[in-house]
Amino acid sequence: MRDFKNRAFTYSLLIALIAFFVTLTPQLAQAHLPQQDVGPGIAPTPDRSDALAKGWFFYRDECGNCKHVLETIIYPMLEEYPWQIDWQFYNIDDNFSAWKQIEKHFTFDHSQGLPVSILGDTILVGVNQHETQLKTLIQGAITGTHLDFPVIPGLDPTELISSDPRQSESDNPELCSEENIGACAFDPPIYMAYFFTAGCDNCGFAEIEIAQLSKKFNLEIEKFNHAETAALALWMAEHANIDPNFGAPAVFIGDHAWIGNAEIKLETMEPALEAMRHEGSPRFWNDYNPSEGQSKLIEKFKGLGKLGLLLAGLIDGLNPCAFATIIFFVSYLTISNRKGREILITGGMFTLGVFLAYFFVGIGFYKVLEKLTAVVKPIGLIINIITAVLCLAFAYLSIKDFFKARAGDTADMALNLPEGIRKRINKTIREGSRVTRYYWGAFVTGLLISLLEFACTGQMYLPMITSMISMDSMRGQGILWLGLYNLMFIIPLVVVFVLAYFGTTSKQLTAFFKKHAAAVKLGLALIYIALAIFLIVDILQRFGIA
Repeated sequence: MRDFKNRAFTYSLLIALIAFFVTLTPQLAQAHLPQQDVGPGIAPTPDRSDALAKGWFFYRDECGNCKHVLETIIYPMLEEYPWQIDWQFYNIDDNFSAWKQIEKHFTFDHSQGLPVSILGDTILVGVNQHETQLKTLIQGAITGTHLDFPVIPGLDPTELISSDPRQSESDNPELCSEENIGACAFDPPIYMAYFFTAGCDNCGFAEIEIAQLSKKFNLEIEKFNHAETAALALWMAEHANIDPNFGAPAVFIGDHAWIGNAEIKLETMEPALEAMRHEGSPRFWNDYNPSEGQSKLIEKFKGLGKLGLLLAGLIDGLNPCAFATIIFFVSYLTISNRKGREILITGGMFTLGVFLAYFFVGIGFYKVLEKLTAVVKPIGLIINIITAVLCLAFAYLSIKDFFKARAGDTADMALNLPEGIRKRINKTIREGSRVTRYYWGAFVTGLLISLLEFACTGQMYLPMITSMISMDSMRGQGILWLGLYNLMFIIPLVVVFVLAYFGTTSKQLTAFFKKHAAAVKLGLALIYIALAIFLIVDILQRFGIA
């Protein structure tokens, strides 16, 4: 009996031990597995303490250029070099004191706009510098001299507040606090009118200052596109007793006005706003009468007088960008070997194409430009680069032609029609429709050349036509003035083809041209060089170099 009990106890103990180990073993095995992040699809943040390129990226939530640089440059580079690059992202609005220290330490061109990157002692400002310099800078740090986080006197990096640019400010509404009074209406509102323009890169810096002011004061900010509200802008300028030809950015509060980045600063605006804190400032433009404002704007244009409007169009037609068209037109007529009546009609069709292009594009282009500049980087810069390269190439070819002409070889000029086009022209001649097709080709050429150079010549043209065309009460007169402006714009072209017309009908003038062909080619080369220098300087200024 005792043996049975002993065996039963032994079996029971054995079964209990087996059950114990069966239950405990999975738990022990799980305890020895590596710990993993159980977050929903969140990968662990890479350790970039040994990164070879370290930098700061300053941005604002409202900055479209910042988003463009992040999506097209920064994020792709982080994917390409996940361990070699350590970027720290800082929202300027959250790090305004640090931002002011950076502005004091570095000297940079605010007109380039945001974003701003700092790697070591190098600062990149705006889209262009990021697109042209950042990748080279990073690759140089990876393969050569490493770049560390910047060291700026008076700035403690541990006090910087990092953020995720992909998380917009609207996802983190500001809480009401004494430090951020703008989040609550503790005081009466101070109404501010802020004027900007489409594609205004330097307006971003003014908006940084305004954002900081809104944290300290109960600001009610209304934004106005300067070109679309020209009458209101004129009325506000008179109200504040300032120059009516002010540019953006501009801020109006009560009887006060601050124009440009030099004036729109926390330190310059804060005293005036502090005086308004407890009383507030009304929305003074409630007193604006749109009809009277538009009438005053019309009077302003009339005040320019007919002579002023004519001179404006003529000056625009003679500016370096438009002068490229005149140069092209001279070459166009010369190499085409047109004579007499053909010169007159061909030149007329070319000039008609230029006129219609500027006239109709002038009416419709502004709205398109406004949308494009919000998402596409400065189009004018691309056209300037292409034109500058072409001018240098034409200058080189003109110099070659100059030496050929001096040697008496005027038949084999470099700046001539390509063989393929020449054969097509010959084919057109054989088919008996030489004149008609060539004239339409001149018309289309006038259209295309005008469109290519419009981003440059439109700098004077667009502000005027936008104010006129956008107002119904002025539309009839505005179109008439626009047509008159463009007639003056094409006068240099008309003069050129009329002179060419009379010259080609005279055998003596033809001989004179052959005799002085070298001088003509040298003159063209010098003009091409001058135009290229002008464009190159403009390009360097856009990059903040010159």
